[in-house]
Amino acid sequence: MAGVARECPILIGARPAWGVDCLSPMSASTAKAFADAGCVYVGRYIENLTTTERDGIWDAGLGIWCLTEALSGPLSASAGDAHASAVASKAMNLGVPPRVHQTADLEAAQGAPDDVYACMDHFSAGLVHGGWQCALYVGAWPVLSAVQIYDLPNVNFYIHAGSTGLPEPIVGYGMWQIPPLDRVVLGQRVDYSTVGRDGRGRGPTMWWAA
Repeated sequence: MAGVARECPILIGARPAWGVDCLSPMSASTAKAFADAGCVYVGRYIENLTTTERDGIWDAGLGIWCLTEALSGPLSASAGDAHASAVASKAMNLGVPPRVHQTADLEAAQGAPDDVYACMDHFSAGLVHGGWQCALYVGAWPVLSAVQIYDLPNVNFYIHAGSTGLPEPIVGYGMWQIPPLDRVVLGQRVDYSTVGRDGRGRGPTMWWAA
């Protein structure tokens, strides 16, 4: 395994910890510029992250918030299994250590609630079986109710998207995106977020340089 799993701090000095996430790769120089601005972590998608980019983010002193791409098309248990297998294979190749939160994306999920639930249940179970933890990003039009979201047995942390009117699991959210979304900063298209703790005092476990 490469690097270490460590819970993200809430505060850096007297200021709340914040970070950015982006779909496209981030250069080492851009990561350094964000770090100089006070950024603590970068959210990056496992599917297109490379070891070179990983090391550039670490060289800037930032942690990596591990994201996974939202599935398109109708969801199902088998789709969840296949997605978990692909993410697990890539994460192992990158060296993501146990206990790091891999974040499932519930944004714009399609299908009946039972099918969406089965997909998220199988996806999260596959990640937990691989030794990681699973967080859930609850985005616009999540289909599932707050009760269904909370009842996913292998999810233990929830991220609130910048959207309004989202269902809130009983334990609450522990991480929040900061509107406006989809900003271009330092030449990079990013969303901002801030870290806290949920109702059980849990925070997101991210991936840091050893």
